[in-house]
Amino acid sequence: MNTPNYPDIDFGAFRKAIEDKARTLLNEVNEDNLKYFSEETKKIAEAAMENYIFHVYDLYSEGARKITDLSLLEQFTAYSSGYQGQMLKWNEEHPIVLTEQTISIPAEPAEPEKVMSPIPVFAIGTAVAVGLYIFTNVWVALAAELLAVALSYRQVVAKKQADIKFEAKKADYKRSIKKLKRDLVLGLTKDLEEWLTQGKAASDAILHSYNL
Repeated sequence: MNTPNYPDIDFGAFRKAIEDKARTLLNEVNEDNLKYFSEETKKIAEAAMENYIFHVYDLYSEGARKITDLSLLEQFTAYSSGYQGQMLKWNEEHPIVLTEQTISIPAEPAEPEKVMSPIPVFAIGTAVAVGLYIFTNVWVALAAELLAVALSYRQVVAKKQADIKFEAKKADYKRSIKKLKRDLVLGLTKDLEEWLTQGKAASDAILHSYNL
């Protein structure tokens, strides 16, 4: 419905907002930054959906496409059963949820690709990775993997071993962190865009029920 005066979701601006948060918050990967990134991306997606709902509501209640049939307008603007109420109910039934996964921090870090293998007997503590549940738990699992690799990388760096093998291991970790961050940001953005698209489809269906 990309017609004049009809609001749409600016996915380009949405993607840029996510990328900006990733660039700012995931420059250094730790528990707090990962949690903050998840919280902020959740807010960005929810705000985009909320703004879209309000724009559509304003368009048909008092904007360029204001409903002239007073009976239909009353139905459309009804607090709980009207358009806005139905869309807010859709939001409640299709939430973006912050979830947590606890990981063990090994006393002796494994190779980057083996960090998420079975937890070693000797560990120095735990860390909590926070991710988003949109359609599946895949993003909290990937966030946990990213955090585990980042923590192991810091352990390796802290040893400050000046040899070729050490430098090669650091480089491997850096490559793993870069790939995991890219997979997390791109995959998360794609799922959030799908969530917004589904919300827009729900909005279209509700408008159709009013013959709009």
